[in-house]
Amino acid sequence: GFTLAEVLITLGIIGVVAAITIPNIINNYKRKELHTSFLRSVSIFKNAINTSIDEYGINNIEKISPDEFNNEFLPILMSKLQVVKTFEIRKLKSPYSISNYTKTYSGANTCFSTDRWDNKSQSYLLKDGQHICFRYLDGWENVWFAMGIDTNGFKGPNRYGYDVFEFKITDSLYPYTHANGQYCSYTSSFANHQSNGRHCAYYALKDTNCDDNSKGYWESLKF
Repeated sequence: GFTLAEVLITLGIIGVVAAITIPNIINNYKRKELHTSFLRSVSIFKNAINTSIDEYGINNIEKISPDEFNNEFLPILMSKLQVVKTFEIRKLKSPYSISNYTKTYSGANTCFSTDRWDNKSQSYLLKDGQHICFRYLDGWENVWFAMGIDTNGFKGPNRYGYDVFEFKITDSLYPYTHANGQYCSYTSSFANHQSNGRHCAYYALKDTNCDDNSKGYWESLKF
């Protein structure tokens, strides 16, 4: 038989191993779930936008005005999706607050968290739980219509680069990025910026770590 001391030592070892492995198992499951939801969202919205552009009869949405986008194109797009509720952005209170990629800034710069844009400040909850919004970007990063996608809606973590991503709409749906790609980093000087996470869709689609391209994007997510 085993002595009491041997049993206690064995239980202690099992406890230590469990404390190390169980969090890793849980976090790996979260990463897989977020990755799957992301790919599904991109497929759904890319197809819906491509079909809507064809139906609208124009080859590039950049050629239309914000009013035309809101009043003419957006209703066509919404007809392809199962919208169950429309929100006024300014009324979306906590706990629905988007944090940046490093979770160091609450109220990150997304179309879910601002009323500065000329899209009537609305967001749309879909039947499958996804939450989307739109905004018109007219600034140093060129001009286009941007689409924010929360792949699992109010479920969380409501975090840029995890379940919240931003895309641009031109002749299709593309990841929103910039030549420097600085707004998707744990380590750069922009890590704590309110827009950190804005460029993450690009890296998420490539499955490449934004700080170290020898690693995968999704396996590198930190919880």
